[in-house]
Amino acid sequence: MAATADVFGGGSPPKICVRDFHDIVSDAVRSSGFWGDCTILSDLWAMPDKSLQASASTNYKTCGANAPAERTKLFVDIGANVGSCTLQMLARPDVSTVVAFEPNPDNLFYLTNSIRKNPGFSSKISLYPLGLSDSTSMHRMYEQKGNFGNSVFDTPVTDTANDVDDKVKVQVKTRTLDDIFFAGGSPPYIHLMKIDVQGFETKVLKGGMRLLKSGAIRAIKLEVAKKWLRSQKTSALEVFNTLSASGYALLRDPSSATDLATNQMSRQSIQEMACSDPDDVHDIVAIHDPAKAELAITCPAYGAAIDAGAV
Repeated sequence: MAATADVFGGGSPPKICVRDFHDIVSDAVRSSGFWGDCTILSDLWAMPDKSLQASASTNYKTCGANAPAERTKLFVDIGANVGSCTLQMLARPDVSTVVAFEPNPDNLFYLTNSIRKNPGFSSKISLYPLGLSDSTSMHRMYEQKGNFGNSVFDTPVTDTANDVDDKVKVQVKTRTLDDIFFAGGSPPYIHLMKIDVQGFETKVLKGGMRLLKSGAIRAIKLEVAKKWLRSQKTSALEVFNTLSASGYALLRDPSSATDLATNQMSRQSIQEMACSDPDDVHDIVAIHDPAKAELAITCPAYGAAIDAGAV
């Protein structure tokens, strides 16, 4: 985890609009000024720039500014919630361009107001009020009371600790990563992408296979929550194999950028993580490095069932 003083890279802490009633993320941000799950992003941002080696265009035009003359490093936030990670990265002087996706209109209310309260942020960001999937489609969205970032598509996930309301909150639209980032003909260089979409990770990745295989994404930080993946009829195994097949080496969530060279998961450790307790949750980082990417793995103990997301 990055030291608190380094989270904003020398920039001023941003003003963040949060809910004035109980909500897990809002409570944490109100208390500390940032969301702990985001701090690793600042360390990962310090990874060596691979834009010259990537098959990427030279710039990216945000909604609020003209396309820059020099090659741009993007931070992409998929599942921005109220914007804890988005705002942290916008506050950094060394981050010039952010692209964020958030389909929940309630979360967008807080995120857009936060952007407006911070001078200069609106010219650095493109904010899409939609979700990402493997197709352009409409989905029912459900959310958990007291944890509004725990929004799920199509199937409510319930247990004694994390009940998600089975009442449809809203209908939301999804598009694909390939549609968004190949709109200009060739993709921009994405130095770092964060994905936190409560079990929809496989569909987000499947909708961006062209982008993934292009090498335009340097690194992806994502949460792998097996119960939520299973509700979408997929699995951690499918997430890992999708990334590996696209040329990504997998790392157990490193504590800093210095761990990137030493924290790569072995084939055995990937298999153990994918095939163990069906309800555990892991944070991982995927680094584009085809030479180190593992071949497809299977789960012998569970067989075809877990491969299909049924276990």
